[in-house]
Amino acid sequence: MDRQTEILLHLARQGDQKSLDSLFRLWYQRAYQMAMRYVADEHMAREAVQHTFIAVQQHLDQLQQPEKFVGWLYRTVINSCRMEGRKKQRSRLTEFRLDARQEPLAQNPDRNLQLEQRNRLLMDAVYQLPEDQRTVVMLKELDGLKFREIADLLQIPENTAKSRLYVGLKALKQILVEQRLTKEMYYEE
Repeated sequence: MDRQTEILLHLARQGDQKSLDSLFRLWYQRAYQMAMRYVADEHMAREAVQHTFIAVQQHLDQLQQPEKFVGWLYRTVINSCRMEGRKKQRSRLTEFRLDARQEPLAQNPDRNLQLEQRNRLLMDAVYQLPEDQRTVVMLKELDGLKFREIADLLQIPENTAKSRLYVGLKALKQILVEQRLTKEMYYEE
C-alpha cells in the first residue's frame, strides 16, 4: 500500500470526511477498471463501484488490518459485481478498452478498429471461462497482482490461485484455438 493511501486511510478511520473523500477519489479509477473487467458493462460497473464505496464507508472501522485495505477494497468490488450480476442480465459494451495501460489509440483509424476487435474477441473468450478461473486470470493478467495478493483477496490458498490461473489460461488458449483466433492476431505490431 502506498504512503498516500496509508495516511488517508488512517485519517478516514478517525472520522475525517475529507480524507475519506480523497481516498475514494484516489481509488475510484482502479476500482472502476476492475469492475469493468469483471462485468463488462459500464452501468453495472458504476453501480458496483458505488456499492463498494458505500460498503467501505460503512465498514471502514471494522478493517482490522489497515495494510490489507487494497485487498479488502478489491474483494468488495468483486462481491459488488457479483451482486450486480445477479440483479441484471450481463450485456457487453461495443467498445471495451482491455486495460487503461494499453497502448494509446493510434492515429490510424484502421489500427484502432483492429485493436478494438482484438480486445472484444479476447474478452469474449475470457468471459467463457468459469467464474473462479476468470477472476484469477483477470486479477493476475490484467491487474498484475501477485499470487499471494490474489489468494488474500479471494480468501483461497495461494496454490489454488496458481492452479486456477494455469487451468484458466489453458482453457482460454483452447477457446481461442477453437474460434480460430491466431496468436499473431494478439501480438501483431
